[in-house]
Amino acid sequence: MEKKNQQLEERFSFPFSKRGRFFNPHQRGVPRKFRHLFLWYLGYYKDRIAFEKAPSDFIYPKGEQLPLDAAKPTVTWVNHSTFLIQIGGSHLLTDPIWSNR
Repeated sequence: MEKKNQQLEERFSFPFSKRGRFFNPHQRGVPRKFRHLFLWYLGYYKDRIAFEKAPSDFIYPKGEQLPLDAAKPTVTWVNHSTFLIQIGGSHLLTDPIWSNR
């Protein structure tokens, strides 16, 4: 398994990969232990940048249901990179995982 990951890294030269796993290069030195999660939950860690408040006249758009034709194929975005594809009574749910777990 390790050799296979090494071969993939050499072939595709993944820029943000360590031992065959993706890592986020922008989050170095971020505490990742349970106690840090607990302290964050209690409000110990404060955001460095204050979020802007929404304007007082802001309202969320109301999504209206579009008329769907059951005879035509449909694609529904579920979350992140997951889609539900419906074609002729068949349903296909995509969930791309590009590595072994």
